[in-house]
Amino acid sequence: MFTAVIPSRQLIAIAAGGAAICTALAFASTDSVVVEGAALAGGVLLFALCGADLLLSVLDWRRAPLEMRRHLPHAFAIGVPVTVQVSLDNQGGSRRLGLYQEYADPTLVMHRLPLPFDVGPQQRELLNIEVTPTARGLHRFDAGRVRLRSRLGLLDLDLRIGTSESRRVFPNFEEQARFAWLAGDRRVQSAGLKSVQRRGSGTDFDQLIDYRAGDPIRHIDWKATEKHDRPIVRKFQDERDQDVTILLDCGRRMRADDTQHGIGATHFDQCLNALMLLAFVALSRGDAVGAMTFGVADGAQKRFAPRKGQQTLSALMAALADVETTATFSDYEQIAAECLSQRRIARVGCDDH
Repeated sequence: MFTAVIPSRQLIAIAAGGAAICTALAFASTDSVVVEGAALAGGVLLFALCGADLLLSVLDWRRAPLEMRRHLPHAFAIGVPVTVQVSLDNQGGSRRLGLYQEYADPTLVMHRLPLPFDVGPQQRELLNIEVTPTARGLHRFDAGRVRLRSRLGLLDLDLRIGTSESRRVFPNFEEQARFAWLAGDRRVQSAGLKSVQRRGSGTDFDQLIDYRAGDPIRHIDWKATEKHDRPIVRKFQDERDQDVTILLDCGRRMRADDTQHGIGATHFDQCLNALMLLAFVALSRGDAVGAMTFGVADGAQKRFAPRKGQQTLSALMAALADVETTATFSDYEQIAAECLSQRRIARVGCDDH
């Protein structure tokens, strides 16, 4: 898309040139008709020059336009500034001089725009733009724009360049990275997370130990006893692998923002951070982690089935990336009943098999 603008300095020069022509003709002739005709001819001439300049510039641009390419990361994190590099390639035979302007979603804050550029023939220039995302979700970079000087220097051309692109913005999970060092049991306990031994006998095999008075006879491992020529019993532990389902409230109360700084400040964003931290801890302890959303319109709930493994956290992040708060009232009793009902159904299914 082309937009031609006569800069103020060129407009003043043209007006001054027209005035000079009219003044010169006024001294040369006393006939008002001649003066008016000369002034009109001067205006037409100047208009024709601008038109010719525009035509030459458009043809030159279409023959060899600047090629723009953004170098975007795969994803962004809220509040984390990222330097986005924009490359401008000039495949033509004339110098390109102007300003580059980036347009994007208002939640993507960009600094020091527009940026000047000066690209020679068959050259490339790299521009660096600092982008700071302030909200989660899928956000769009529109086509960029450049303002170029025309071939004769009479006009400035506003030109659209490049294509639109989209990237996801996730919560800032830097806390999880800092939390990774707490993998050891002592460090986890120092953070306030404690393992509680449940009462009763477990069912998961732990290890073989020497028989002690009071150990159940049924736990004797006869093969190990015969091999070591002394009584050996099997020791069991409580089942540690659990299915953890985290309920995420997306109702209207989660829209509140009491932190004032505006970057990932809503209660919902803070709950997402807490959800990911809890998921990280549960996964590191060998549990399966899932999630359910509530406080949304009927049929719009999201369910992430519990699963284990190191990739679960990334999959959970991706599944909840586009979840937003709604104006719906959150019914805690309903979601609790629904969750318990599903747990009962799952247990009955396991018992049947």
